[in-house]
Amino acid sequence: MKLREVHRLSDEQRFCFAADFHPQGEMIVLIDDLCGEDGQPCVRGWSLSSMEWLDDLGIKATYPIESLKWHPDGELIALGGKRSEQEDTITLFSTKKHKKVATFTYTSIEEPTFLCDMRFSQDGSQLISAHDGGALIVWDVENKKKAYQREPDNTEQIAPHCSGGSWTCLGQLSELRVLDNTLEDVHIVFGYEDQEDTYAQVQCADEQTLLLFAMFDPMLRWVSIEDGSVKKELFLEDAKGFQWMMELASLSPDQSLLAAISEEGELGLWELESGKKIFSQVLETQEEPCFVRFSPDGTKLLSYGFDTRLWEIESSNE
Repeated sequence: MKLREVHRLSDEQRFCFAADFHPQGEMIVLIDDLCGEDGQPCVRGWSLSSMEWLDDLGIKATYPIESLKWHPDGELIALGGKRSEQEDTITLFSTKKHKKVATFTYTSIEEPTFLCDMRFSQDGSQLISAHDGGALIVWDVENKKKAYQREPDNTEQIAPHCSGGSWTCLGQLSELRVLDNTLEDVHIVFGYEDQEDTYAQVQCADEQTLLLFAMFDPMLRWVSIEDGSVKKELFLEDAKGFQWMMELASLSPDQSLLAAISEEGELGLWELESGKKIFSQVLETQEEPCFVRFSPDGTKLLSYGFDTRLWEIESSNE
């Protein structure tokens, strides 16, 4: 496999801090910090067919946006961010009707909060949001209301992850808890005593396995949801400078490739079967964090930040 640059989306002095591919591959929606007259971030769409910026999507941000997620049907998009120190807001927009359709708000009573993560359920009927301190909320998308809220465990401040598949994960460094989509049943609680075994990111590899991204090493660990046993460990080849950036790494949809950008701005691509590095290129990051995201069909990669580029993933013999 190799990457071929298709288009450079960076223009002017914009920093893109959130982006997502349309589920059916029609466009990419990006949020950058070049503010409009209202002083809020700019939400723009890039057509993957014409390879040009789209006209107004009808999405108007009225508060700082930190993340976005497409609904599985590709007609709704969720924008999440902080309206105040103690209030996180998620707004649902219809890209077909060019209007706002719902607003969800979480208010922390005692501590400042921020939106850690959010994701739609596989059927799109629910949106799960994860907030600093451990609060998890299930929002009813169709009826536009809160369906359930799980308060954080008072014994420890935990940072939630909204993983794919049927599981939601809670964790802070050395402890991981796995919940089903009701957020009520804890399927497993396990911990690591060693700081070296803490993790930066967790995803669902399949219905029985979690994939953990190590915090201090360029290492991946596949762990059984049933008993917490380690099924496999993989160290990434030639990954100096990437060990602190695994929180921002991205897996291809078929989990065969991993992409990440190092502290020095090097874009790297690895095969997960062997851990072999198969692509490397230094980007113009201006010493800011950079992000990567695969397209739903796994044929494209978006690297974004100050240097935003669209890549085609090709086999080596092409």
